[in-house]
Amino acid sequence: MPPGIASSNGRLEADEIDIGTKFAGRVADILVQEGDMVMQGQIIARMDTKDLEASLKQAQAQILQAQGAIEEARAAADQQRASVALAKLQFDRTNYLVQRGHVSQENLDLRRQQLDSANAALTAAIARIAQAERAREAEQQQADLIKVNIADNTLVAPRDGRIQYRVANLGEVLPAGGKVVTMLDV
Repeated sequence: MPPGIASSNGRLEADEIDIGTKFAGRVADILVQEGDMVMQGQIIARMDTKDLEASLKQAQAQILQAQGAIEEARAAADQQRASVALAKLQFDRTNYLVQRGHVSQENLDLRRQQLDSANAALTAAIARIAQAERAREAEQQQADLIKVNIADNTLVAPRDGRIQYRVANLGEVLPAGGKVVTMLDV
């Protein structure tokens, strides 16, 4: 052996790690080649997420729509509060006049019914605010789920290692769990 070269025998052990997709989809980009060293967290490949991005935009639009419904419900509740205040004033005024004999009991009963109706409408308006807020929360959760799914379509190295095989090619459609590369954790 020439100077500086050592010879030995032995065995090299390494764990094979298959890096695959979570969802079915098309391979948009592969950033590594066979033999490349990769570091933990390094992006190895990206899957096509155009459909998920469109779904995210739709969910974000629905969040804005739900926010508008909340504002509309709040305005309706404010309007009903004003109606309750007016009905209360009219009831109190009519009650005062009934006690003095200037207005009939029938008018008082009518004012009581108007006050009760205004209170019921206010209760319904407040319930619509809560319903609209829950709808907005549901849309926000949907948007957050889509963001997670988009992030899951970026395949990263789980550990430091070397790329052993590139199993998939650019543009290939893979099933859920389809392998893109196999790496060795030495």
